[in-house]
Amino acid sequence: MTSTTANYRRVSKWHVNMTSQTDNAMPKPIGYTTSAVAAADADAGNMESRRRDSSALKLKKAWDVALGPGKSIPMNAFMMWMSGSAVGIFSIMITSMMFFTPMKAILGTNATFARFSADADVNVTVPKLAFIGLNLLALAMAVYKVSSLGFLPTSPSDWLAFMPEKQIAEVSGGGMAGLL
Repeated sequence: MTSTTANYRRVSKWHVNMTSQTDNAMPKPIGYTTSAVAAADADAGNMESRRRDSSALKLKKAWDVALGPGKSIPMNAFMMWMSGSAVGIFSIMITSMMFFTPMKAILGTNATFARFSADADVNVTVPKLAFIGLNLLALAMAVYKVSSLGFLPTSPSDWLAFMPEKQIAEVSGGGMAGLL
């Protein structure tokens, strides 16, 4: 051994020569116990509990996705309030976004929940119904906004073109023309 190698080993206490030491001579990391490793290896029969845990996690994630549209309802209500009741490009864009986003989400419900329903143990029917219900609530807000803008035909005067014209039954005349 040369003097530089001997000096290096004395200076660096973290130096480990992997070629000369065996595996048993290496110090174990902090927190390492052989009983925990042996228990994990011996407990290979816990696959059923892992599968149940995976199913529960998938159901929890499905509920997170299902409640997502409910989290955007307050933001959309604030945007509708800020756009005002006057007909303008901004209010029309906000209202059309409020219509098309829930419609696309409702039409893509099966694709949204496909990653959760692949497992036969996870029943995502109730989260799907909650997802559709919250999107229908957002759609109802859009219908209200369209009504407040005056785009929905809700008054009788909106339907005058389809009402039959009244037939005049009698005409009366008067004045001074008949006296002369």
